[in-house]
Amino acid sequence: EFVPAQSFVCLTALFVSQTALQACSRTVYAFSRDHGLPDRGYFGHVSRITTTPLRAIWFTTLIGILPGLLDLASPVAANAIFALTAMALDLSYIIPIFL
Repeated sequence: EFVPAQSFVCLTALFVSQTALQACSRTVYAFSRDHGLPDRGYFGHVSRITTTPLRAIWFTTLIGILPGLLDLASPVAANAIFALTAMALDLSYIIPIFL
């Protein structure tokens, strides 16, 4: 049965994921280009054919897939990691406020 609300949620998740991938790959590219990563500029390479940083995009994509693979192996471990990241996000806001 087709439910419009579920389609809206799936489309929203797709667009959020694409935006996060774009922002993260741009950051990886910029850090690598400026030698801020210990990769000797490997991910800072721009493809001649597409004029995009394909190495940074694929690296970011593969790193983003890893938590999903962890969920396949052990949902308990994945839930623990996601709970820790939520607490770390809260801590990242608290530290500057406290300082």
